[in-house]
Amino acid sequence: MRPANDRRKPNVIDVMRSVICFSVAIVAVALTGCNNPKKLSNNPEPAKAPSPDVPAPLTKNDRPPEAKVDPRDFVVKSGPEQGYGTSTMAPKSLGAKTDEGIAALHEANGVARVLFDGPRGKLNGESYIKVQDAKTFMVEYLLVQTDAAVNKIIADGHRKRVYENRKWEDPAPASGSGPMKPQEIDAWIARSAAEMFAGLRSGEPVWDRLLSGLNNDPGRTTIVEQQMTTVKSIKRPIYRVVSRKKDSKTDVLEIVIDGKRWLPLTVKANYIDTNGAEVHTFWTARWAFGAKFEDKDFLIADKTP
Repeated sequence: MRPANDRRKPNVIDVMRSVICFSVAIVAVALTGCNNPKKLSNNPEPAKAPSPDVPAPLTKNDRPPEAKVDPRDFVVKSGPEQGYGTSTMAPKSLGAKTDEGIAALHEANGVARVLFDGPRGKLNGESYIKVQDAKTFMVEYLLVQTDAAVNKIIADGHRKRVYENRKWEDPAPASGSGPMKPQEIDAWIARSAAEMFAGLRSGEPVWDRLLSGLNNDPGRTTIVEQQMTTVKSIKRPIYRVVSRKKDSKTDVLEIVIDGKRWLPLTVKANYIDTNGAEVHTFWTARWAFGAKFEDKDFLIADKTP
């Protein structure tokens, strides 16, 4: 695993550490539950020319040297406990708007906090997202299946490549059209940190397909909730999707989406994997805009032409 170089410390819009609060303490990476713990080195520099509504950047004092996985981060609480009320937003419409938000990303910096707890161990890490435009971007993602490895989708303006599980490969094509089937939903959840950006990778309207599939699945109960928040004196709606399997007491998916820029803020999942083991994942991001990047931010190290 090779850490990325020349990272930037982004100016950030406060979003939620969990569903309760809208600020995230970005932490250093610590892998526990394995024989050889690993650390990821992430020392981002501030993004240049941030938009006016972005608050001051994080400082070193905001980053604890290590942090363990807190089981409370995986708890999906009721809407009223978090200040959410009912919403008239249809899941398909919310998904379509989120696809549009990701497709429209430009000069965007994201920092995601990622937590895992499952049979392969526990991970408390962070990943980075840099998007110049739809043809030039770098999306890091951490997966339960690849332990502490930093995986990436990179486009340099001419080609796209995926670095996953320490090897380079071509990006997967769009997986289909129409609402996802239950098996596709389960597969998406297990790879959510990567699949939420499938729109950049392949142009697939993945959020439309996902939320439509959740809503259509007779084996699930899916609701959309909404609340208004104020960030730097700007009001913005926040949408929350909660989808539970009817035949399971533990299987639940929670998605939180910013209703101003239509970007994912939080994806939390508790589920049973294909081996019958219980897995808990938590991804939450801060976004900053107006960043200026260099060519080396989107360097594809693979020698394949």
